[in-house]
Amino acid sequence: GKCPVKDLGQSIDHSERKLLCANGQLKDILKTVYPITINGKDCYVESFIDITDLKQAEKALRESELRYHELFNQANEGLLMMPPDGQLSEVNNAFAEMHGYTVDELKHKDIRELDVLKEKTLEDRADILRRIQAGEVVRFEVEHYHKDGHIFPLSVTTSMMYIAGQMYYLAFHQDITERKRAEGELRFHSEI
Repeated sequence: GKCPVKDLGQSIDHSERKLLCANGQLKDILKTVYPITINGKDCYVESFIDITDLKQAEKALRESELRYHELFNQANEGLLMMPPDGQLSEVNNAFAEMHGYTVDELKHKDIRELDVLKEKTLEDRADILRRIQAGEVVRFEVEHYHKDGHIFPLSVTTSMMYIAGQMYYLAFHQDITERKRAEGELRFHSEI
């Protein structure tokens, strides 16, 4: 018959180790030990997972963070990162300048404070949010308030990304005031 196996719950050890392989390679290993009961006898099961590639990727990510921040802040387009709750976790200099704020003034501000649609933002853009969450890169237009109160149009290109298991929206913003003005003049002349 089958051996009744009962899981006793949480692991009792979950630690990273270094392992020297026979070929001389040093590997990063994640060791997990958890208790089980087999036929009424308490036993322990150990699992070992090779996390060498993951550790190397983490190291590369840490090394690239500084370069990423430099690129993020020096970009000509307005860039923002925010979790789904709409709090601006990170904005670059271009985004802050086009809105008339400093980067520090915008950090942790709610995106809806800038959006002309305000609290209707999520309802009116539910389809856009669904498409982004499905993995699409979505382009749309919005109107934002400048710090001085005037309204200006923006073209937004948004995608979704995960950092340390947390979902973020990454959005590129371009001020399209001049383009809109040119389109308006073109329409006016074509109607005459």
